[in-house]
Amino acid sequence: MFSTATPLSLPQPEQVWRQTNRFRISPDRWTAYLNQLAIAAIQPWLQAEFAQVKPALNSVAQASLWSCTTGTPLLINGQRWVIIPTETIDQDEWSIPQEWVDIPDWAADYYVAVDVNPDGGAEIWGFASHYQIKTLGIYEANDHSYRLSANHLIADLATLRLRQEFCPQPLRAAIAEIPKLTIAHAQNLITRLAALDSAIALRLELPFSTWAGLIAHGGWRQDLHQQRQGLERQPSIGQWLRQGLDQLSTELGWQQVDLQFAAVGARGNGEEPSETVAFTRQLTIAGQSYELQITPLDDSLRFELRNTSLGGLIPGGFRLTLLTEDLEMFEGNQALAESAVEALTLEVALENGEGIVWEVEPTPDAFEREIIRF
Repeated sequence: MFSTATPLSLPQPEQVWRQTNRFRISPDRWTAYLNQLAIAAIQPWLQAEFAQVKPALNSVAQASLWSCTTGTPLLINGQRWVIIPTETIDQDEWSIPQEWVDIPDWAADYYVAVDVNPDGGAEIWGFASHYQIKTLGIYEANDHSYRLSANHLIADLATLRLRQEFCPQPLRAAIAEIPKLTIAHAQNLITRLAALDSAIALRLELPFSTWAGLIAHGGWRQDLHQQRQGLERQPSIGQWLRQGLDQLSTELGWQQVDLQFAAVGARGNGEEPSETVAFTRQLTIAGQSYELQITPLDDSLRFELRNTSLGGLIPGGFRLTLLTEDLEMFEGNQALAESAVEALTLEVALENGEGIVWEVEPTPDAFEREIIRF
């Protein structure tokens, strides 16, 4: 243990281990186990020190991430932090996975090294900013990591706060954009990687730029995780209609609802309203509750965003966006509320099996991209 480290209370390891039983790949389960121990140990300390601490990802997206690398992102007082557990005996340097440093959507303001020993306890080893890691760390191409000397770590939170006040420096360094992959390339990579032996570290099987382009896409990363664990990928809307919602979709928050529409010319003629099925998901945006609804039509999907409060409106400036599976724009893919409106609605025609990705601005809490297939 590091002599100036901050000790933490470790939860019951056996209980945390049972929570990781969804992972069928042993190395992935161990990664998830260490990360859950680290988060369970550090969260009470963080909540005592900061006014706002919340997860940056939903539990489904976080599980798929632990199949790719170690680390857990949190949002702390509006800043992005990444908690990285370590088991190393040699605390002369700290190894930070490259994914957390060089993928733009993953990069954080601060990184926290948490030393975890399931049999002996946990402690905060130190802190570092993204700028420190990029400018002072040594890049190791053989394992896609940055190594930061213990001498460059900020030892405790008090020192970090003093440095923020009296020796301010940029929190983040400049990083390059990640090259985009085509749908065919991504699907081929997922099939190939998922078939590899469970002992193989997938993150080292591809050039980093290719690997980053694959896993930075939440939908593709989820597909890789599902196939790697021997599970089916998230079903299509057609499968939802035929078979009902699966466990993964339910964990993501999707629910099935029955809608009734008045038939054209039906008023006064005794005709029953027509009924259709839709799928809804609750979103929290800036502390308010909203609902995203997907209604399957004959050859298209209708996406609709509404405020769940009685009489509530979508504020001006909100935007609903649809993207192709490889995150490309297309004509008519955005609905913008120029002023407060009842709903934002988009309809998109799709081929059988084609994927679409939805986004909302401002970004919902714990948001990660997912692929909705027709």
